Amino acid sequence: MNEFSKRPPAEQQRVPIGILRVRPRRPIKVVHLSTWFYGMMTHYVNNRTVYCPGPESCPYCSSQGALWKGHSVVREFDSEKIALLQITPYAYSCLEPAFGKRESIAGLVALYFRKGQEKNSQLMAQTHGYVSVGRTFSFDQTAEFVKRIFKENVDHTLLVNFRNVESV
Repeated sequence: MNEFSKRPPAEQQRVPIGILRVRPRRPIKVVHLSTWFYGMMTHYVNNRTVYCPGPESCPYCSSQGALWKGHSVVREFDSEKIALLQITPYAYSCLEPAFGKRESIAGLVALYFRKGQEKNSQLMAQTHGYVSVGRTFSFDQTAEFVKRIFKENVDHTLLVNFRNVESV
């Protein structure tokens, strides 16, 4: 028999993970929760980033070059908001010196900002050391989030059941 309750069962509770966008004049400080970036080739088409499956089957490769985008699950530094951050090769190169011989970027604190005033001006990054984090997301978990966002394309928000997401 079903019972009435104030909240859904734990196994059905979901937490939205949106895409964190870095806007001009609005820097964002984050803590990385992914163990590493999940990168893929993309194109910018009709004001949005789309996945590039490769020149053999991509309708956009003939008209424009593909660009690598890296993705990491992050927590905004001053809140508990968890989101998926997308970075460019240049932003990655700004972070690279902080990686050293580390096997994970989990705990990396970074400030992301736009160099110019335009919406898609160059993305920059500054590192601010590492902090201890409780929950982390493996490379495969991060990949799954990215694949679902690019496949489902539902308002760029994922409903993630954290009961099924284990820390590494």
